[in-house]
Formats: sequence, C-alpha cells, structure tokens
Amino acid sequence: MKHIKKKFLHEVPVTTEILTFLNKHKASLSNDPKKDVKNFSKDHTLLFVSDDNLMYKGFHVTIGKEVRIIPEPDPILVYFHTAYMSYTQLAEKKEILINWTKTTLGSEPAISKLYEYFGLVSSFVIFLFTAIEATMNRCIPEKYTLTIPQTYKTEIYFKELIERNFSFDRKLIET
Repeated sequence: MKHIKKKFLHEVPVTTEILTFLNKHKASLSNDPKKDVKNFSKDHTLLFVSDDNLMYKGFHVTIGKEVRIIPEPDPILVYFHTAYMSYTQLAEKKEILINWTKTTLGSEPAISKLYEYFGLVSSFVIFLFTAIEATMNRCIPEKYTLTIPQTYKTEIYFKELIERNFSFDRKLIET
C-alpha cells in the first residue's frame, strides 16, 4: 500500500487574491495556530490557512492557558490511515506470535501476544471497512431521495436515513 495524502475537512486552495480580499474585509486568517484564537467563541467556524495556501476548517483546543486551532482531519482518511498502520504491523506480529507458539501457549506472555495480534487484525478489518462505508456515504448526493413503492404505502428515504439505517449491502444495491 502506498501512503495517503493527508487532507483536512473543507480543504480548499486559496489564491493570494482571495487572501488579500479576506484580509481587507477584516477576516482573521493566519497560519499561526495561536494567533487571536481567544477572541472567538466556540460557535465560530475557524478557517486555518496553511503555509502552502490551503484553507481548512479547525476547532478550538485549550492547552494549559493557551487556546489553539487544530485542523480537523478528513475522517475517511483517518480511518484508512488507522487500518494501514495496523496492516503494516501484522507481518511482524505474526512472526512473533508464531515464535511464541513454540513455547507454552497457555503462558501469560503468549496469551498477550495472541490478543495483540488479533487486536491488530480486528483494527485493520474494522477501520478499512469503516473507511469504505464512509466513502459510500459521502458519495450519496445531499438531496438524494430513494422512493420504494409498496402495496399499501410508499417508503421515502433521504441521505441521512440511508447513511444511518441501511446495511452496507443494501446501500450497494439500492443507492
């Protein structure tokens, strides 16, 4: 697997013209995660500008007495990255587990290695599946409706209902 480009929510490239316009109209834009953050309420959407002129959404975090902006990563990429990090450790942990099977399987260290290995396998599978399903959900258009006529009623599903209530298989078949 190749590494992924890490992206953030609502990430968009901004031109110097847009930055000039926003600064002219007193928008507080900065690539300094500590600048002027304390002047904003938690209700404000914070937009952070990176060194390479990408603007993305951030949120407030108080660390000690300092308030900082943390960029909000794209959750699908976080899920995929987590699956990938588990995957990269599997071969090494499998080898360790195989070596432990040469000793007493009921010993505490062997049991711990077994749980560690199966935890990585579970993490890999669950996070990869979550990334795939989240990608499917993102592909459903915002105004999408699914109408299913039945004998005595018609069922109408909107994007949020489909995302939350349809199984993985049903999303593949019906959307």
